[in-house]
Amino acid sequence: MRLIKLAITLLVLGGFGYFAAKVPLGDKTLWEHTKAIAGSKEAQNLVDGVKRAVGSGSGSGSDSDSAARKASDDKKLTKADRDKLRDVIREELARQGKHKR
Repeated sequence: MRLIKLAITLLVLGGFGYFAAKVPLGDKTLWEHTKAIAGSKEAQNLVDGVKRAVGSGSGSGSDSDSAARKASDDKKLTKADRDKLRDVIREELARQGKHKR
């Protein structure tokens, strides 16, 4: 049974590969369309943006780490903000009967 499933899977993959490489869709095959899209300026900008976002654009990541740290520092809560937030959470938990004093 496993051999039949493997054979069917290989036939489907082979058929898709043949279709992608040989059957024209307009003036290009599916493979040629995919290569053209992947090589476009927009696709390259997307790849560069994703690399910058995840920090893999540089080897050490020091520039992206320092930029992320600065953005994080700008968003830090003051002690008064933390205290207010803690009070709001306690009030909500007490309202739900889940907070022990």
